[in-house]
Amino acid sequence: MIMNGSTPASTGEVGEVWLRGPNVMKEYWRDPGKLAVTKDGWFKTGDLGCVDKEGFLYIRDRIKDIIIRGGENIDSTSVENALYADERVMEAAAVGVPHPRLGEFVAAVVSAKPGFKGQLTEASLIAAAAKSLPKFAVPVLVVIKDEPLERTESGKILKPQLRKIARDVWEAKQKGEKSRTKL
Repeated sequence: MIMNGSTPASTGEVGEVWLRGPNVMKEYWRDPGKLAVTKDGWFKTGDLGCVDKEGFLYIRDRIKDIIIRGGENIDSTSVENALYADERVMEAAAVGVPHPRLGEFVAAVVSAKPGFKGQLTEASLIAAAAKSLPKFAVPVLVVIKDEPLERTESGKILKPQLRKIARDVWEAKQKGEKSRTKL
């Protein structure tokens, strides 16, 4: 079932994926309070997805990876796909950086494919992403790394470290722009 809060989502509408059945675990071993299960037995996966007219489920993102900018929910996967459109990008991870009024801005950390190291620029990646994303979803910052992004044992990109890197670069950039403004 796809849920938006406590309301079932319509066909094609993105919401949280909830599961229930005899094959779905009831609790974590030795940590039963950690699992997000409703009173009537639905397991809240933390995944965002939608179901099409034929009943196929499409996973779009993780709830914790959603970037909220001024009330707009931006799924990191859309931003990452816009960056992957550049053939020189090997890996991309979209994360939020803090903004005092809007909550978050979109930022990204990318790594270059071998043979393209030193050829990516922040401006070119932002311009490329702007071609396929709504204005509010275009990254305000792209950090380019020459080495592969760190991953978990299962192959997922470790976003917590990348959030810190992006935040640090964003804050340094903001301080630099403020000092130039004062000149």
